[in-house]
Amino acid sequence: MLDEIFGPIMPIFTYKAISEVIEFINAKPKPLAVYYFGKPNHKDATEIRYKTSSGCFMTNECLMQCISHYQAFGGVGESGQGRYGGYEGFK
Repeated sequence: MLDEIFGPIMPIFTYKAISEVIEFINAKPKPLAVYYFGKPNHKDATEIRYKTSSGCFMTNECLMQCISHYQAFGGVGESGQGRYGGYEGFK
């Protein structure tokens, strides 16, 4: 967990409170993507989405931002040079 992973590996961490997740994400450089698996409108999903920053926040998906021509993909901070693909790529 010291370098960005570009491969078929997805780290999975357990937690007891959503605040632990937010603190964990915010304590590190901004990730390329954050994947949330659960009810899309659940308060936990909303909290993670609005209290963290990443290149992409996906709910119940882990590849859609890579294969969709409509969904922008890219990083923020140290995790990329902005979004590309779809409309964002033309800006």
